[in-house]
Amino acid sequence: MMEKFKQYLKKMKIKKQIHYSMLLITILSSILLSVVAYRVSKFMIERNYKEAYTYNLEVSSNIVDIQLNKIIDSMRNALLDEDMIDVLKTAHETKSSKLFVTADDIILTRSLVELAGQYDMIEGISVISTDGRSKFYYKRVKSGAFEHYYQEDNILTMDWIQDTYDANGREIFYGYDVLLGQEEPYFTIAKKLIEPFTGDFVGYMVVSIRDKVFEKAFGNGVDRHVSVSSLVVDRQGLKTIVYTNSKEELGHDMMTTYLSNLNDNPNYLYSVYVNQVTGFELVNSIQKDDLEQDSLLIGRTIFLTFVFLLIVSTYISKMISDQINRPLNQLESVIVEVGEGNRHIQEEFDESEIGLLGQKFKNMVNNNLELRERLLNAEIHEKEAELLLLQAQINPHFLYNTLDSLYCMAVIEENEKIASMVESLSNIFKLSLNKGKNIIKVEDEIKHIQEYMAIQNFRFNNRFELNVDIEDDLMDGFTIKLILEPFVENAIQHGLEKQIGPGKVEVTGKRVDENRIRFTIEDNGVGIEDMAAVEKGYGIKNVRERIRMYYGEDYGVKLESKPGQGTCVTIDIPYDTQRREDHND
Repeated sequence: MMEKFKQYLKKMKIKKQIHYSMLLITILSSILLSVVAYRVSKFMIERNYKEAYTYNLEVSSNIVDIQLNKIIDSMRNALLDEDMIDVLKTAHETKSSKLFVTADDIILTRSLVELAGQYDMIEGISVISTDGRSKFYYKRVKSGAFEHYYQEDNILTMDWIQDTYDANGREIFYGYDVLLGQEEPYFTIAKKLIEPFTGDFVGYMVVSIRDKVFEKAFGNGVDRHVSVSSLVVDRQGLKTIVYTNSKEELGHDMMTTYLSNLNDNPNYLYSVYVNQVTGFELVNSIQKDDLEQDSLLIGRTIFLTFVFLLIVSTYISKMISDQINRPLNQLESVIVEVGEGNRHIQEEFDESEIGLLGQKFKNMVNNNLELRERLLNAEIHEKEAELLLLQAQINPHFLYNTLDSLYCMAVIEENEKIASMVESLSNIFKLSLNKGKNIIKVEDEIKHIQEYMAIQNFRFNNRFELNVDIEDDLMDGFTIKLILEPFVENAIQHGLEKQIGPGKVEVTGKRVDENRIRFTIEDNGVGIEDMAAVEKGYGIKNVRERIRMYYGEDYGVKLESKPGQGTCVTIDIPYDTQRREDHND
């Protein structure tokens, strides 16, 4: 299947390949971006909602703390009620009964009514003496609800009594009314009463509080999400759900899910904050389906954006593919014309890569005749060069033979000066020609200078002095030929001939570093007044160009001269000991 698809792509035109490729990339990238954006937005909505409601629960918890702390302060202040404390403290001194005597009952009723009247959220207050005598005061509950405590039940045997006793004066919160049971909409605060001045244990106090305290904390604000619910949970008590404002059709499933510790339930999202005073959990819940309405809105927006991008990308990809394909069509047309015999192309291309390729092809075709003519001329020049080479192979032998004949004639005539001069001239020609090779030993280049100076001294009656100081290890090195002799010749012609009396030329050579040789040619002649004219001379330009071409830009020639003081030429070339094979070829 894949092979067939590849074959189909090969047969498809480049225009369609570009168009479909760009379209496919756009679709895949848009789908990937849409899925990621939807997932991220859904996660961010849930996280932001949870963080926001956790903060709201913290605020609600602070409101609950403020209200409960007032009640706690009132319970602690009750320990300063000397009449009530005395009644509880001396209750056991009367004959055995579960009731307080009438006088004590009146004192306790007054104290409890006064305490309960301070805050509307307090439903009732009860006190129990150390021997089990009880006094109950509730605003809305009839006294008959407590009859069983007087007749059959021993209140001191209840579980909450022991927990409260062990708390040793610290307030204990229960998510239900410990006296009336779990059916009533109250929760209680129980406290062990310890006389503050003597530290004596005198009894217990129980405050029943309406769960409306949580209504005030959660407020009556309207959330736009219809499934939002609030819970107050006491996981340590018998009645787990202390308060809820959830709707009946949602409440049971929502509470069951939360109490089962299924916080990752796919149906609900929970925000939880633990109240530090009571230890109750304040919970906010919402159905994820309700919350996902925002995500769906974002999803629809992403989908519409995707459709819009698809339309735009289709148009743009077609436009780009047409733009790319246009020079290809032009190039194809030009190739067809060339195949039909047209050698002069007039088609104009754009500046794209393909357009530049077409322009180069056009130039190549248009210049084809000129290139063919140049090739023909090159072949003619090659034949001429071969003839010149043959001539160059003949002329040196003729020249050497002629000079040898002159030398022999001078020896026969016993004219040693002419013989020496002819010999020097012959050596100069041999060293210059060097069998057609461009590489020469440094030793032979120095001999070339010495032979040239010998001829000049013949001419000028030994007027010139040549001093050569070359390091021994350089003499076996190699260099291109005729880089020293032209500057010695310049020293004679432009420096020493123009002055009266003898002149001196010093040639030195040394290694500057491991890879560089420096030659200097210095004379004590009249110097150079117009350095620019000398720089333009053929000899200097020729040596510089040859050094640059053979060794590179890092090497070359430097001239320094002062009128009346002489001239110094510095030549830098690389230290070359690897040319023996070239030299011997």
